[in-house]
Amino acid sequence: MKHSIPSNLIRWRMPLRWLVPLLGIGLGGEIGRADEPVAIAKCIWESMGERGSKQSQQVTVRGVVTWVAANKLGLLIEDDSGGIYVNLTSTRWSDSTTDRELFSEQLQPGQLVDVYGELTAGGYSPQIMPLDVTVLGTAPLPPPQPFSPERFFSGAENGRRICAEGIVQQIESSFGGQTIHLAYRGRRYRATLPRSATRIPNAWIDGTVALTGAATAIFNTRGELLEPRLRLLGAADVRLVALPPYAAWEAPLRPLAALARFHPEPPSGHRIRTRGTVTLCVPGSHLYLQRGLAGLRVEITGEEVFSAGDELEVTGFVAVENPVAKLVAAHAKRLSQGNMIPAVTVTPRRILQINGESAYSGQLARPGDYHNALIRFAANVIVVSATERGGEIMLDADGVGVTLLCEPAIFAKVKSVASGSTIQATGIVRSIGDSDRSPIFLGSPPRSARLTVLLPTPDDLVIRRFPSWWTPRRLGTALGLVGGVALAAVAWGLSLQRQVRRQLAVIESGLLSSATSEERLRIAREFHDTLEQDLAGITLQLDAAADRAADAESREIFEEQRGQLARVRAETHDFLWDLRDPTRQEGPLAAAIEAQVAALQPLTDTPLITEVAADLPQVSSLVRHHLLRIIREATTNAVGHSKATKILIRVDRDGDAVVCDVIDNGKGFTHAAADRVPGHFGLHGIHERARRIGAVVTILSQPEKGARISLRVPQPQQSPST
Repeated sequence: MKHSIPSNLIRWRMPLRWLVPLLGIGLGGEIGRADEPVAIAKCIWESMGERGSKQSQQVTVRGVVTWVAANKLGLLIEDDSGGIYVNLTSTRWSDSTTDRELFSEQLQPGQLVDVYGELTAGGYSPQIMPLDVTVLGTAPLPPPQPFSPERFFSGAENGRRICAEGIVQQIESSFGGQTIHLAYRGRRYRATLPRSATRIPNAWIDGTVALTGAATAIFNTRGELLEPRLRLLGAADVRLVALPPYAAWEAPLRPLAALARFHPEPPSGHRIRTRGTVTLCVPGSHLYLQRGLAGLRVEITGEEVFSAGDELEVTGFVAVENPVAKLVAAHAKRLSQGNMIPAVTVTPRRILQINGESAYSGQLARPGDYHNALIRFAANVIVVSATERGGEIMLDADGVGVTLLCEPAIFAKVKSVASGSTIQATGIVRSIGDSDRSPIFLGSPPRSARLTVLLPTPDDLVIRRFPSWWTPRRLGTALGLVGGVALAAVAWGLSLQRQVRRQLAVIESGLLSSATSEERLRIAREFHDTLEQDLAGITLQLDAAADRAADAESREIFEEQRGQLARVRAETHDFLWDLRDPTRQEGPLAAAIEAQVAALQPLTDTPLITEVAADLPQVSSLVRHHLLRIIREATTNAVGHSKATKILIRVDRDGDAVVCDVIDNGKGFTHAAADRVPGHFGLHGIHERARRIGAVVTILSQPEKGARISLRVPQPQQSPST
């Protein structure tokens, strides 16, 4: 049976010896229809890689099918020189999809095939993307290679039928078939049986078996081997060599703290038993046992529920993984109840110190390394955040970072803990030091001071002290006061509204009537002796409050507010200098608007977008002053009240007129309702400033449709009449 794609390429048979010169040059494109051994094909691929070729190499390989994937998207073929994977996932078939599926269904192990296609690097080892596949008949499966643990566990046997050995540790059934977990001298791997195969009995668990199958690899997206895997064709490929040496509950009893320590003989891989007290149980998944300061994670089978304080005996297989050894495929039985393990009170800093000293000295950690042990410690809450697996509470324990992990049900009850709280936490140590460098190897101290701790129950988090008034939670109210202090000029101006308005009237009257320099100086002195002196006093009060702040975050907020107040004082100072020397406000209006918006942007997370024409007409100092203040007031109102995600400040010219728009996409308002809000003078101030420079203000807004404040200043170079 043949399934092929017509090709206009000329193909011919080539003797094997003709291929040898090609190995050193890595040609791309067609090299013939010679029957090339798999080893030769792999050499061609290696040559291509060494030469940096990005082209695929067309080859023809004849071999026996040794395994077909359950989804019919790939197969392995082998000849006397090696095996190779044939990838059917993206083959360029010329016939219909139905024909391809029928063809794939007819592929069976034991068929002799010719595969003509493109040799590519593949995900892990070389593979062929077929163009033609010809089934020539049947042939005996290639004899399996003798078991070489070094080659098998390194992935070098990928694609070949091999003999393997191992101790059965776990048998899992799934929709795709049966998976056998095995161990060979402490190294674990898996073998798979198809759905049609006879199941391996659970009685073989802990027995020694011999297997025959095709070696494949589980790899990552970088093409790196993660685990070798053996593909079996049926139950006949698994042969029991020796029954389990003892019943599950008769396995050797080992101390919990010494499951994977040194022994003169290599680990057998058979079951062991140990005992300990439960500190946490997740039914059907895993539990934690503890004896003294030694903790152990046990991955259990079955749905039995155990409680903290239960004394258990467990039997299972030792698996040495990061950060420490654990027990897998385990069974557990209760010996007694109510023997609660008291948590050890120890600081995270002390745990890091003990493990660091152990790593430095090359000696065991004394009194223990605290991995998987139940500890109690005090810490300050930094931030609480939800995750896909529940939640995390980031803690600061005397300068040591601690991540407190919470299951979803537990996190739902503790997520309201406030940042800045002082807590006492009781939990199980999951990892120590850098998460990407666990465990802490002897002679290699941890690079970062961090612990990861698992919170067993909501009651294991006790709040010892709630955050002070100056924490982020309480700053909701405080920020209003601080904001009022930061805008002290406005707050003080409201309390002295009539006085400030009279002073402004005097200033404007002096400007419009070309008052004498002496009058300007008198007004400036009066303004200096009132508003600027009050601002200086508020600054001193804010400095005193900042010095009494309880934590660094509060001090940082005060520093930010002091900066804002400094800018208000600077503007007041500039205004006084404007009175003394009006020429200071000369310059391009566009640059002044851009500078003002740039000064406002650091005060908010809302993007402020400017569209300012470069050719704006020249304006008087008075018009310039009020125009900038109107833009500032409209923008500040939008930032503070609209909840907008974007604010646009657009300034253009219409002949001799200046046209300004402040547009936001926030929640909007009704003009009448805004006028009735007590204590808010922003819109009143905009109208008053507009009248003073002869401008026309238009306010357009609807609830949930944003707001637009438009200003038109006709002939701004002329002084308006009052």
